[in-house]
Amino acid sequence: RTMTVCSPKVRGLVLHLTEHSSRVLNTINPEKDVDGLSDVNLGKLVHGDDQEGFISPTAKAAITVLEKLGTTPLDGKKVLIVGAHGALEAVLQCLLQRKGAMTMSCRWQTQNLQNKLQQADIVVTGSAKPEEIPIDWIRPESTVVHCSHDFISGGTRDCYPKLPYSDQIAREAVSPLAAALRIQNVAESSIRLDRKST
Repeated sequence: RTMTVCSPKVRGLVLHLTEHSSRVLNTINPEKDVDGLSDVNLGKLVHGDDQEGFISPTAKAAITVLEKLGTTPLDGKKVLIVGAHGALEAVLQCLLQRKGAMTMSCRWQTQNLQNKLQQADIVVTGSAKPEEIPIDWIRPESTVVHCSHDFISGGTRDCYPKLPYSDQIAREAVSPLAAALRIQNVAESSIRLDRKST
């Protein structure tokens, strides 16, 4: 681990964790944390210094897709973030609030989930919907963006088969856009590290 993390040849690190772990994420040099999930990068985002750090490509892709799909701005929209954990949840909230959206987050097991889903203009999911949650709890006119993906292939699980076509676009767009933004972060990390070494 130490040789890989400290090597000057390594320009960016991405960890595929089954569960969020700040302890593990914070072992990465923030300059190489191209997923923007370490406490240092999250702190820079919250304080408005995100030009100096990295923003989560998945969260950034979700916001971009919402802006492209929406016929109206995010300002004033009620957004429910459900099933997202840790830094991804925090980054999504921060970016959405910067756009003027009213955000709330919860777990799939939250009491009164149906009521929360019915009130949301936009639903952003960070993990697959459990089978016991009926799809009709989500209003047909709501926009749904699914951020959970298969890390290697970039594909999404088909856990929302009956949602409107706009959701199909959202699910298909987030993963490849997040992959492209992650590569962009690796390139930016390399440029920054080269500048420091000269």
